[in-house]
Amino acid sequence: MDFFNIFRLPLILLCFSSASFAQIETGKVGKQQEPIKKVEEKEEKPVKEFNYNPVTTFYVGFGYGAGYRMLSVNEGYFGKPLGERANETALGVFSYSTGIRHQLAGKVFLDAGISLAANGEAYRFSGTDTMYRYDTKYTHFAVPIKIQYITGKQLKFIAGAGLQPQMFLRYRQEINSKSTQGVENSETIKSKTGYNLFTIAALANVGIQWQFAPNTSLYILPEARIQLNSTLTKQAAYVHRGVFYGVQFGLAFGI
Repeated sequence: MDFFNIFRLPLILLCFSSASFAQIETGKVGKQQEPIKKVEEKEEKPVKEFNYNPVTTFYVGFGYGAGYRMLSVNEGYFGKPLGERANETALGVFSYSTGIRHQLAGKVFLDAGISLAANGEAYRFSGTDTMYRYDTKYTHFAVPIKIQYITGKQLKFIAGAGLQPQMFLRYRQEINSKSTQGVENSETIKSKTGYNLFTIAALANVGIQWQFAPNTSLYILPEARIQLNSTLTKQAAYVHRGVFYGVQFGLAFGI
C-alpha cells in the first residue's frame, strides 16, 4: 500500500465533516434582539419665581397700641378746667385696615385704604375704701392716604407719611366705681352727639416687610397718628385731639 492510500480515507472523512459543519452554521438562526424601550421623560414643572417688586400690592391687617389724647381747655364761654381729666392715661386699642399700595416711580409708592381707627383714654382712682375708673374709646371710619418709600427685595424697608380723613362712628365709655359703703357699680355710656362728624389726622410709619412665599408678605409697621382738629364740637368744654402710638401687622399680596 502506497503512502497516498494510507491517508486517503481520513482525508475524505475530514472534508465531509467540515462541509457538514459549515452547512449547519450557515442555517443557524440567532436570537432576535428585543427592542429598546424608550424611557419617557417626565416634564419638569416650572419653578414659580418670587416677584419681589410687584407694581401693585393689596394688604389687610390690624393694629394695636396706646390710644391717648391731647386735651386742653376750650377758650371761650363753654370752657372749664381740666380737673381730674388731667390725670387720664393711655388706653390699649385695636384698629383694622385694608388697602392698596401702587408704585408711582422707582421706590416711591402711593398707599390708600380704609380703616377702623380708634383712640381713647383711661382714668384710675383708688382710695382707702373707694374706687373710680373709666375707659373711653372713640372709633372712626378712616381713609388713610400715604406716600411711602420702599427699598429691598425679599426683606423690604418701608417708611411713609400722609393724612387720614376720619368720620366719627361712636363714643363708648365703661365706668366702674365703688362707694365708701362698699357698693360697686358699672355703667356704659354710648353717644354720637357733641362730636365732630369729620376730622383729619396726620400719620407716619416705618417698618419692614418680609416676603415668605410667592406674592405673599408679612409686614410689621410701627405707626404714630395725631389728630389735627378736635374730636369735640366748638361748644364743648375741651379741645380733644386723639393720638395713637402702636404697631400695624398684616399680610400683603402682590397683584
